Amino acid sequence: MIIQPNKLFKICIIFSCFFIIQQIDAAFYSKTFCEKTESSLFRSDDFIIYFPSESDTLISVADRFLGDSFFAWRISEFNQITGIKAGKGICIPLKPVYPGGIKPEGLQNVPILAYHRFGKKAKGDIVVSEENFRQQLQLLKEKGFITINLSMFVDFLNMKQDIPEKSIIITIDDGYKSVYEIAFPILQEFGFKAELFIYTDFIGQSPNALTWTQLATMQENGFSVESHSKSHSSLVTKYENETSVDYQKRIYNELADSKKILETKLKSDIKFIAYPYGSFNDEIIELSKKAGYIGGVLAYPGTNTIFNSPFHLNRFIISSEDDLTKFSTYLETLESYANDYKL
Repeated sequence: MIIQPNKLFKICIIFSCFFIIQQIDAAFYSKTFCEKTESSLFRSDDFIIYFPSESDTLISVADRFLGDSFFAWRISEFNQITGIKAGKGICIPLKPVYPGGIKPEGLQNVPILAYHRFGKKAKGDIVVSEENFRQQLQLLKEKGFITINLSMFVDFLNMKQDIPEKSIIITIDDGYKSVYEIAFPILQEFGFKAELFIYTDFIGQSPNALTWTQLATMQENGFSVESHSKSHSSLVTKYENETSVDYQKRIYNELADSKKILETKLKSDIKFIAYPYGSFNDEIIELSKKAGYIGGVLAYPGTNTIFNSPFHLNRFIISSEDDLTKFSTYLETLESYANDYKL
C-alpha cells in the first residue's frame, strides 16, 4: 500500500501527539512541571495537547476547543477514554481524523433504522410494541450508539464533518400519533433523537395522526421533521393516459408542496425526502433535487458509507416481529473493503 505524503504526515502527527503527552505526563508526575492544572502545551492546525483542570469534562473541553459539546465523542474516541482526569494530558483533534470514515480496516457504516407505528402491544407488521422499542433502544445505549441527523450524515458523505464511530440514524415514517405518545418519551429517556418523515395530507386530518403542535414540540426538542411527500402516493406510478409532462408536474407538486407546507407550518428548512413505499428512479431523484431536497431515504436494507449517494440512503424497516437477535444484525458500523459495493 502506498501512503500519500499528506496522510503520512497526519499519521506522524498522531503518534507525535501521544509521544509528547507521555513525556509531559512523566515530567508532570515527577514534579518537573510546576503545578500545571490547566494549560495548552502544544497546538497546531490539527491538534491541541491539553492538561485538564479539576472542573473540566469531555463536554466542556469539546465546547471550549471545538465549539460544540457534541464533539466530546471525538476527544473520547481519539484518546480511548470515557472521562478526563485533572493533570492527565489529552490530545484534541481539531479536524476530522478519518474524513468520510475511510479507515485502514474498512469503511465506516451508518445504520439507518425505519419505524412507522407504536403500540402497547405489537400488531401487524409495522406496529412495534412499547416493550420491544424500549429493549431496542436499551441495546443501542449499551453498545454506545449516538444518534445523528441526516444533515450531519450528508456533510460526512461530502467529507465536511466526521461523526461518532457508532453513529446511528433513527427515522419514523408517516406521522402517526403513537410517535408522540409512545416513541417520543422513550427516545428522550435514552437521550436519542429521530428524523420524522411526514406526509402532509395526513397531519391533523385523522384521529390517528399527529398534530402540528405535537410536531413542533418534538422539533423543539431536537427531532428533525422531513418530507414523506404530500399524499403518500407512489412517485413512480403514472396514471392511465397521463402524459410525461403531466406526470412530471404532478410528482414535482407532490414533492414541492409537501416541502412548502412543512416549512410554513414548522418554520424550518426541509431537506430530505423519504420516497413513499421506497419507490424511486433517476427521474424521481432529479425532480427531488429540483424541488429543493438534498437527499432521500429508501425502504431497502443495506449499508451507508462514503460510496452512497445522498439520494440513495438505505434503511432497515423495523418489523413488529424483530427480536433483539435480528435487530442486532442491523447494527454493523464497519464495511470491509473485501465486500463488493453495489449501489
